[in-house]
Amino acid sequence: MVITQTTSSDGKSSRHRVRNQITEMILSRKLKPGQRLVQERLAKEFSVAQGVVRESLLELSCCGLVDAVDNLGVFVSELDGAKVVEALEVREVLEGLAARLCCQHASREDIKKLDQLVTRIYLLGQEGKNDEAALLDREFHHRIVETANSGTLQAVTTSHWTLQLVLKMSFDVEIVYKAHRSIIEAIEKNAPDEAEQLMRDHIRSARNLVEQQIAEGNFVPEWLC
Repeated sequence: MVITQTTSSDGKSSRHRVRNQITEMILSRKLKPGQRLVQERLAKEFSVAQGVVRESLLELSCCGLVDAVDNLGVFVSELDGAKVVEALEVREVLEGLAARLCCQHASREDIKKLDQLVTRIYLLGQEGKNDEAALLDREFHHRIVETANSGTLQAVTTSHWTLQLVLKMSFDVEIVYKAHRSIIEAIEKNAPDEAEQLMRDHIRSARNLVEQQIAEGNFVPEWLC
């Protein structure tokens, strides 16, 4: 098979596709923790150049899904509570900033969509459909960052999302709904300090839960797929 040289745009598209496919394989356990990832084999499987695979694995290394070991190669990461805590610490800062910036950029339509989204999350949680609610919770956080209208912030935040946002976590429906509504209300009334603090508090509560479970020896990470 001959692999032709791609344009920079095509190369970016290929890298994102390969990154997403490898991510799905890791989260679905098709690729097991500790398994070595052979770039040549993956390049053939995805019909791309090895350089595309190398760049995709570098991105996955940044978000904690793979580990690069000198002179040995790249391996699927073990699920690790410490990595989840680190990702949450960074997200607290970045998404706090996102909520602040939303006060400048959120339109009435943006506010309406966020409000509809948190209502759906609440209703699903009440019905006991926690996995579906968690997936929509992920969408809520993505939408806050997108609404912040900062390409740089969105790019930086993405590398810290995957590890935690696909993790199953128990949550109190009422507490989460109240937190989401408070954030939206602060954005709607253009209160950047309040919006930032509320978002940081919201993410910190998740980090505190993980840290408590780790301390008690009850943290058993499981991917949300």
